[in-house]
Amino acid sequence: MSLRSHGVVLSVEEPLNQVEVMTAKAKVKTSLSDIARVTEGEEERETEVSKGHLFPRETVQEPPTRLNVIGLTVEDALPQVDKFIDQALLHGLEKVHVIHGVGSGRLRSAIAQYLRDHRGVKAFSPGEATKGGHGVTVVELR
Repeated sequence: MSLRSHGVVLSVEEPLNQVEVMTAKAKVKTSLSDIARVTEGEEERETEVSKGHLFPRETVQEPPTRLNVIGLTVEDALPQVDKFIDQALLHGLEKVHVIHGVGSGRLRSAIAQYLRDHRGVKAFSPGEATKGGHGVTVVELR
């Protein structure tokens, strides 16, 4: 999925093939293959195109508002939650849902701890009883 956003590369983790990029809305970790250098001329042309809303159909996608991490370990789920929240912030979403299931509660607790410390998160709470209850965490973003 293309974020079509400009930013500054903060760090490169070559062994993991990842980069950390600071955009206007958030700090994002992504694959090295997801970024491209933009020259001044290209940046001006892209700005003109974005004002005219002429993006090809496949690059204008609604970002997902739900992430399902049921069955994952805490170690596997937290990086996915981190990337999901960063992308939601980048797209300007106000509310997203993390589906973690009920289980033993370890995953729910770890996600809650992560969300407590995230500066992009305004508030979070369990889902409505009819929409997942304690197996879903509803996250309000800043």
